Amino acid sequence: MVQLLVQERLSAALTQRDLAERLKKPRSYVSKIEVCERRIDVMELIHYLRALKKIRANLSNWRLQSSSVQSWQQKCGSGSPQRPAIL
Repeated sequence: MVQLLVQERLSAALTQRDLAERLKKPRSYVSKIEVCERRIDVMELIHYLRALKKIRANLSNWRLQSSSVQSWQQKCGSGSPQRPAIL
């Protein structure tokens, strides 16, 4: 999933700084998400996708392939009991 977010940012010709400005967050916020140092919840994902101008009426166009999820889990971990792994 993280790879998809990076690809979407790059395809929108945005730097991490550009995206961070749209999100009204520091550049480090975007960087940490992209290197799996920070997880985002569903609401943050929606804001992220809106900033990328990739979200419309729903998220049905975003599909995850199981290999992408497995790759992300291997890189970032599968979550903790206190907070489920969300993107």
